Amino acid sequence: MPLSFRLRLTIWYTAVLAALLAVAATVLILILQDMAERRLDATLWVLGATEAEGIAARLRDRALARPDELTVSDIDYRTLPGYGDFRIEKYVMVVRRDGYVADYSANLSRPLPINTLLTERAMRGSIGYETVDAPDIGRLRAIYMPVIRSPFEPFVVVVAVPVEFVGAEVGTLARRIAAITIIVLTLAAASGLLLARRALRPIGEISLAVQRLTERNLHERLPEPNTGDEIDELVKVFNQLLARLDQAFEAQQRFTADASHELCTPLTVLKGETEVALLERRTPEEYEALLRSNLEEIERLSRLASNLLLLARADAGERQVARDLVVINDVLNDVRVRLEQVAKERGVELRIEAPELVVVEGDRVALEQVIFNLIGNALRYTPRGGTVEIKLCCGSEGTVRLEVADTGIGIPPEALPHIFERFYRADNARACQPGGSGLGLAICKTVAEAHGGRIEVESAVGHGSRFTLVLPAITSDDEFGKTERAPSGENYRASATSGAC
Repeated sequence: MPLSFRLRLTIWYTAVLAALLAVAATVLILILQDMAERRLDATLWVLGATEAEGIAARLRDRALARPDELTVSDIDYRTLPGYGDFRIEKYVMVVRRDGYVADYSANLSRPLPINTLLTERAMRGSIGYETVDAPDIGRLRAIYMPVIRSPFEPFVVVVAVPVEFVGAEVGTLARRIAAITIIVLTLAAASGLLLARRALRPIGEISLAVQRLTERNLHERLPEPNTGDEIDELVKVFNQLLARLDQAFEAQQRFTADASHELCTPLTVLKGETEVALLERRTPEEYEALLRSNLEEIERLSRLASNLLLLARADAGERQVARDLVVINDVLNDVRVRLEQVAKERGVELRIEAPELVVVEGDRVALEQVIFNLIGNALRYTPRGGTVEIKLCCGSEGTVRLEVADTGIGIPPEALPHIFERFYRADNARACQPGGSGLGLAICKTVAEAHGGRIEVESAVGHGSRFTLVLPAITSDDEFGKTERAPSGENYRASATSGAC
């Protein structure tokens, strides 16, 4: 069974704390051991000095100049000063100048091993310490205390005590430290678990709140603790995500509903006309008119399905923009040829101004669709006798600007923020042209952004609108001339590259 995050956090916290306490305890024990050893050496110095003074006094009382076999007194100093209840043995030897052990305490069955180097140094007045393993006794700490004074011949008093009591003292302290460490770790683990539970409680509440969310209550938001910490930031991020999901879901619902409505209209017309045609026999001319009407509805369905597919692919990030050199002048000329007859039928004057050669990098078919939609909309919403002006030029900062201005019905201010939404149509546009789908400007915006550009709009009700397509331009003549990709359009001439943006 996998461990919960709370439990894993507590385990890691306890493990790290245990490691830190172990290091601290080890350092503390080493320091205490060093202090105990220093304390032992200090006590040895006191014992050595006391024993040396006592031996010197006894030799003076006996009027002897050198130690003999009766020099060491066998008084039992079993309690070491400053060590309380620690019981120890004290071992004493007297070594003459020639290295001979003149006497040793009664608790020694034989003399301890003599360190010749320390003995020689002591004869020169230096005090020395050593740790030695004595047979049948164990490990001892010894001090070499010199006695160099008149009227005695120089000799050395060796005093040794077992070191085990130091280990016993340090061991006692280590056991106490270990017990304290265990208690601290237990308390730390319990408090860590409580703190982790309290700290992670908001995350648990977030999890429960998210689990309750469905497509029906995406408008709900998680309660923000307003603590200013990471949890507060996490809740705010979740709420921002929910807001985006709510908007996307609502947009998707509107898109689906509008698409269904737009698809139902031509299908209903097709079904109705076909049912009427089947009610009775008709003349070939009537059947031809019916088929032509059905063909118009089928073409409308085909355009709508193609537009929906284009937008769906753009939403999924699947639309790949071709990277060909496109002469916008040629694209504009092709669109003019396609719409010139429409302009004449509607009684609208179509003016085009393109004084310089403009080249961009992109998908010629997609860009032609954008330009066709912009000019087509301008013609559609401009009344008879109006004017549609198209101006192509190089803008600032290496951009291309295609402006489509009309003297049509204009766009209400409240509708301007929504005109690029799918299936959106302003009320005056629906009244003027009830047959549109509301996808044209959405497609224009999608294609422009896919090319790294944008569409700007200015409009006033009753005074017309101005749509501006802004695209990145080819700014380097050398780069333009060196590319191996051929620009599209039959009207392109290599000698005209000097006029490119």
